[in-house]
Amino acid sequence: MAKVTSTETRRVAVNVNLTVGLLDRLDRLAERSGLSRSALVREAVERVLEDAEDVAVSEARLQDADDPLVPWRQVKAEAGC
Repeated sequence: MAKVTSTETRRVAVNVNLTVGLLDRLDRLAERSGLSRSALVREAVERVLEDAEDVAVSEARLQDADDPLVPWRQVKAEAGC
């Protein structure tokens, strides 16, 4: 029987072309942090995707006439700021 692997944990190799300068920066960060190039690139991609997904949700909410806008002062007050 074949083992079922989650798409969340299964890894696939991807080739990326970087400038020499960007690769040098990546290598310096890898050395300082103790993380591999792959780990750093994976984390960077995850962050960019999360940010893009957050923007998409925000844009969709702005287009939704039934989604009320909340004044910033009210948000801060409710958060205790």
